[in-house]
Amino acid sequence: MSHKIAKTLLLSALMMLILSNLCPAQSTKKPIILEEPTQPTQPAKPRQVSVTGITLNNTKLDLLVNDTHTLVATVEPTNATNKKIVWESNAPAIVVVDVNGKIAAIAEGRAIVTAKSASNPNVTVFCVININPSPEPVKAPPEPEIDWNDLSALASFLDRKGDSPSKSAVQTRYETLVSERWQAIRESTDLSVLSGFLHLARHSASTVKVTAQSRYNDEKAWSDAKKDNTITSYENYLKGNTAKRYAQNARDNLEREYDEKAWSDAKREHTLTSYENYLKGNTAKRYAQNARSLLERDYPVHFKAFSDRNDVDNMENMYNRYVSMFPNGSERQNMQSTLCKTIERQGFALSSNRRSISDLQKSNEILRKRQNMCSYSSTVNRKINSNNRKIKDLRRPSGHFFMGYTNVSEAPIGFTLGWLSQRSLGFYLAARCNMDGITSGKDELINDLPENFFDDYYISWSKEVEREIKYKEQIYFSNAGRYERPFTAVTDIITPLRDGEFTYGNLELLAGLNKRLFYPLWVYAGGGVVMRNRLCSADVVSHIAYVDYEEYIWTYYSNGTPAYGTRSVTTYSTEYNTVSGYAIGDKEWLPMIDAGIQLRLSVFYFSVGVRSIIGTDVSGLTFGGGFAF
Repeated sequence: MSHKIAKTLLLSALMMLILSNLCPAQSTKKPIILEEPTQPTQPAKPRQVSVTGITLNNTKLDLLVNDTHTLVATVEPTNATNKKIVWESNAPAIVVVDVNGKIAAIAEGRAIVTAKSASNPNVTVFCVININPSPEPVKAPPEPEIDWNDLSALASFLDRKGDSPSKSAVQTRYETLVSERWQAIRESTDLSVLSGFLHLARHSASTVKVTAQSRYNDEKAWSDAKKDNTITSYENYLKGNTAKRYAQNARDNLEREYDEKAWSDAKREHTLTSYENYLKGNTAKRYAQNARSLLERDYPVHFKAFSDRNDVDNMENMYNRYVSMFPNGSERQNMQSTLCKTIERQGFALSSNRRSISDLQKSNEILRKRQNMCSYSSTVNRKINSNNRKIKDLRRPSGHFFMGYTNVSEAPIGFTLGWLSQRSLGFYLAARCNMDGITSGKDELINDLPENFFDDYYISWSKEVEREIKYKEQIYFSNAGRYERPFTAVTDIITPLRDGEFTYGNLELLAGLNKRLFYPLWVYAGGGVVMRNRLCSADVVSHIAYVDYEEYIWTYYSNGTPAYGTRSVTTYSTEYNTVSGYAIGDKEWLPMIDAGIQLRLSVFYFSVGVRSIIGTDVSGLTFGGGFAF
């Protein structure tokens, strides 16, 4: 019905198109185009892949009647839609083939098997098969006549391959004869007899053959061992997997050979150790007396040689070996006496090294050994105690750092530090001074005094010193070549000296070495320099004047009266101050020496000594103390 409607619509559209072309001016409207109704979409069919070729695993075969074989066909392409193969034989009376390609040879002749594609019969492949007749079975030769009492003949019959009606009976008779033959030769040690029997019993399945083989192997191994007649050959026999019927013989021979070898080795080396090892060994020791005689003769000889070299260790070794081997030997007493004397000398020699703990300990070890080995000696015992004291002393620290106070009457303020060595030289440094030496630098008023200042106590002397300048302003004048600058001037005046008012400022610097006498006492000695400043007392008047000229000199005595002047000045203000202090006199550096003793007690130390200034009659006792670490 839908098709009829569609045809009607199409005819109507065609007629209107024809009319519009025939009468174009009668209408300006465009014709209406009717669309054909859409048909429902049907699913696409899968694409078919045809077979283009076939390959067989065999294209030619040669078979025998009753043989079978399977042909394998491979279809190309591998994605062919229908891979089914149709198999056919052109001569079913000769060769038949099933649907899987398996062929069977029926009769002699020639046949062609065809493999054809089920979907494309034009694709075909062939296999040519030739069928040959099967070979006729070989007829067995007639059985020979059998000698049922001949073991060799029965063995030869059993050598034949294939089955025989009488084979079972032959095997039974054969086993009986094998057993009888073994009973006849079982005690034989002849290898040729045993070997011949094993050849005849080659087809036997009884235990007799196993027993005979074991016997043969053992006899062969023992024969080889005796032939070599060596330690290795007998050892190999005992290690082997044979019956070992001759094990005791092998062990006896080994023991003999071991002992011979051990004695031969000992004689070849010809040393004390080689003969000792022979006697300590596990051999038969048939030559033990020979070895003991040699050792008893040579131990004292070697001991004497070591004694001549003072070789205590080897002397002791020889002595111990001799005593161990010959507890009641005739040379024991002489060897022991000589050894004790040598040990004592060695111990005393080592104790002479007072600075070595190891030598002192070794000395004690040797001397104690001497005490245990020999008769007691009080001299040796005192030496051991002395060594113990030395060891205790040496185990103290190698030295002690110390620091503390030191003084002398002329310089009571001091400090010292240094090192107290236990085993070698130590050192110390020290510095001492007095209060005048400390304060003279602070109260110094005059640095340079005139020559012979201290020789005349009653000459008035003054010196002008400029102390401070304070700039108030800067004024520059060029008329008459005059330059003016207001500033502050200070004048110091020293009063006449008073007779006898002298003192010294001392500063001492020292360095030296110390040496331990015995713990805890050290001695020290050193030297250094002392700086001495001779000082005098003085009253000082400071006169401060503010002036307006740069060049000036004003000098005053302590009563304020001017001594002289170079020009008159304008004074703005004046003030006087009177103070007391020191004036430094002549300064000198002098050498000095220092010596004394130091005592250390736990963490403290104390010192006392003498200090002397060279070139003067000044000397004094020094004292000190502090901490030692």
